[in-house]
Amino acid sequence: MEEMVGEFWDRLRDQFWITRQGAYLMNAAVGGVHERVHQAVVDWHRDFTCFGAIHDEMNFEMISGARKVCSKLLGVVSEDLAFTPNTSFNMNLLALALKNASGKRQIILPEDEFPSSVLPWFHHGFEVVQVRSHQGRIHIEDILRVVHGNTAAVVTSAVQFLTGFRMPLVELGQSLKERGVPLIVNGTQQLGAFEIPFERAGISALSASGHKWFCAGMGQALFVTSKEFREKISWPLVGWTSVEDCWSLKNEPPRIRKETSSQEIGTLPFANIVALKGAAELISEVGLEKISKQILSLSNELEGRLREAGAEIVSCRDSEDTNSGIVTFGLKKIRDGNEFVKKLAQQKVYINARRGYFRASIHYYNNSEDIDHLIRNISSPCD
Repeated sequence: MEEMVGEFWDRLRDQFWITRQGAYLMNAAVGGVHERVHQAVVDWHRDFTCFGAIHDEMNFEMISGARKVCSKLLGVVSEDLAFTPNTSFNMNLLALALKNASGKRQIILPEDEFPSSVLPWFHHGFEVVQVRSHQGRIHIEDILRVVHGNTAAVVTSAVQFLTGFRMPLVELGQSLKERGVPLIVNGTQQLGAFEIPFERAGISALSASGHKWFCAGMGQALFVTSKEFREKISWPLVGWTSVEDCWSLKNEPPRIRKETSSQEIGTLPFANIVALKGAAELISEVGLEKISKQILSLSNELEGRLREAGAEIVSCRDSEDTNSGIVTFGLKKIRDGNEFVKKLAQQKVYINARRGYFRASIHYYNNSEDIDHLIRNISSPCD
């Protein structure tokens, strides 16, 4: 049985061409694309080149199908989900919406956040309170301690990009719901690797870009909002597809649709959504729970081997509930991290340098040989 399981993962690995480049451990930056997803995009471009608008109805059927499969994967209804460019765009949308909805001006978020989660709130005039982490762990009580009547929302990544800490979203969301404070989640480092408990955590809004663990290539994100949240805000943007009867093409005061997709404010990048659809279908077929277990198994192996090699583990790795596929570490003997990463790449080992540390991020299509390749080059770095 164990041999059959190994064959299953080996077969999947062969279908991700990025693995042919060597030990690719940069999945928290950009994930590999499955050959089937690549082919679906190629097929769409071919059809568009040959037929233009002749098959237009098929494009919109594809959008509907993509919305359905992505919504199902997230455990939400289609009306909750939209396709948008990226998380920076979505955080700006939310900042504008909340700015107009109430006089509350405080945003609370962990200080470890990726800038996409932070900068839009500064830009739109909110008071941004950044909660410190403790050896990579973010304590929910530290967040709740600074919540007060002027808090417009708590913003957090589901998985922190630097440390790989996976936030207990259900516990945080339920505590915030009791206080009447919206929870906004950047799910980019969790989408495709672990379940995002949108409903159970009472998440108000979620943004997740598709080019990392979701393995759908660059240029598209999923944007999800709850019906309860939408009822309390007015959307800040409008385009010809935002209105209730867009194909009437009327130039009159717009009646904006209630769905999150009203913020798909124009013609969509169909090829990118083809990739999202294909990636969601693949994850559903493989099984998200199975993917999560494989990622945790490999990341535990990676952590153990790094410790044996004398690396300082920066990631908080004390619980399977908060671990992820990201293992961040330091190497005392390395002075120039960026230069060392370049040298590793010459040996076909690919990791990231982030804020003075090294980040290895391992997906389900990686294997123990990738870990061996990394450890060999850390233990005996090439000068």
